[in-house]
Formats: sequence, C-alpha cells, structure tokens
Amino acid sequence: MIPEINEKPTMMIAGPGAGKTYEMVERIVEAIPELKPNRILAAITFTNAATDSIKRRLEEQIHIPPNVRHLENLT
Repeated sequence: MIPEINEKPTMMIAGPGAGKTYEMVERIVEAIPELKPNRILAAITFTNAATDSIKRRLEEQIHIPPNVRHLENLT
C-alpha cells in the first residue's frame, strides 16, 4: 500500500504489484481539474511500459490536456 502523500512534488517508491501505476493515475485524474493552464503536470517513470500503461489508463478516464506531460525511459 502506498502511503497518503499531500506534499508536492511527490515520489512513489514501492515494489512490483504495489499499485504505483494505479495510484499515479488516480492522483493525476484528481489533480487535473485544479491544474491551471499556465502550469505543467509531469508524470515521470523509469520504464516505457509504465508510461504507456499510465497514458492508456488516463485516456480511458479523461481527456488529457496539453499541459499534462510524460517523460519516459530515464534509465
């Protein structure tokens, strides 16, 4: 279980199957309505697979605005 974090920026560290991707998607969905047009939300992952999964899950729930970015393959 990933602990509740109310500070920004946020880093999640957890093992495989802990729900990191699910939690990131939920937090992004919650943050988007409060995201001002002149601000950027960046979701950073260490694998392209995680990036693709997050993007796919977001697209299933919402329209992704242009100021939500993703960076991938940081390794």
